[in-house]
Amino acid sequence: MDKDFLLELIDFEQNNVVEIALYEKDFVLNFICSSTFPLTNREVLKVKFEIKINDLKIEGVMDRVFIHQLGKRLFDSEGVGNDYMPVFIRWLSLMNEDFDEFKSRVYRVIVGSKLRIRYVIGKINLFYGFVSTIFENTNQLDFRKSFQLYASQSGQIEHKISGSAKINRTVGFQVRENYQIKSSSDLISIQCGIVYGLNNGYGAYSVYWLRKLKSIGENGVWLTPIESKIKLNWRNNPRYHSQSAAEEMEYFVKTISEEAVAHQLYLESLIKKAENQMLEIHEIDKFYKLFKVAFATKDRVRNIHQKRLQEKGNTALTFAESLCYVGTYDTATPRSVKQLLIETGTRILEDAGFRIILKDDQEITLKYSYNWY
Repeated sequence: MDKDFLLELIDFEQNNVVEIALYEKDFVLNFICSSTFPLTNREVLKVKFEIKINDLKIEGVMDRVFIHQLGKRLFDSEGVGNDYMPVFIRWLSLMNEDFDEFKSRVYRVIVGSKLRIRYVIGKINLFYGFVSTIFENTNQLDFRKSFQLYASQSGQIEHKISGSAKINRTVGFQVRENYQIKSSSDLISIQCGIVYGLNNGYGAYSVYWLRKLKSIGENGVWLTPIESKIKLNWRNNPRYHSQSAAEEMEYFVKTISEEAVAHQLYLESLIKKAENQMLEIHEIDKFYKLFKVAFATKDRVRNIHQKRLQEKGNTALTFAESLCYVGTYDTATPRSVKQLLIETGTRILEDAGFRIILKDDQEITLKYSYNWY
């Protein structure tokens, strides 16, 4: 029987996470910084903090959760907005300008916002997140049951393929489950991934897409994953308003299905375009000069490409397939290089074609940041 990571997450939160109201207590907030000021982007993420309430001590690292949860409140009057990067930039600027003032303002925003802190109990109590006085726990199992009910009725989302979990920097689990999208396409296979929310005041439910080219390899080859444009505001404690939760889930599944169909059609159009784009030998030679990976990796791509071009011709599609094939299947290639291969193959399809990559004679490196689910 497959391991149920979601049940582990629920058990973890129920039995290991507790909370205390900071605004009702006298507490001390300390920051421990081993770097000298001014701090860089990376150094700020290594700053440690501790909150002391009498004999209770809670420790943590100034990570995305801590910065974003407090920073949105800290800079609200300055019009910084809710997105993480503007908040992070202003946060770092204030720390470097006046660290004492920064510490004072963070303390005041915790008290003034009436925040409660959740932490994981243990020999060292670890920060889990801040929640407000009106925060209600979401039941991840209710979400799954509701999603699977409406997914099965949709006729578009077929079945769960896999589940996985990883420990993240906020101590808890990030649980993901992938569902196969029904398709009659000979070119594309799409999976819908669900990331389950955490009861830490920050980890929301989200959706991502896993895409495969079916034209090469026994099970196809991976393209880069993408985040969905769907925003889901899953109601906390849906048992208190089951009707609104049901309507929301029905709409959510309908929207997923529509997005999957639209994305499949979009990818198919790109594949057909790449299939008709012929490449010149000198262009491929130039590509290999700009592609700074091991000679052995290039040889693996060449071998696959030679077979593909004999079958299908020397096109942008056959070259993209060859890169993605080595990135998907080759066990001797390091993970970071495999990711570069998959991204580059995907870019050939999605970023206006093969010649754009060669345009500025720049070394071909990872261009974007992904969650490699």
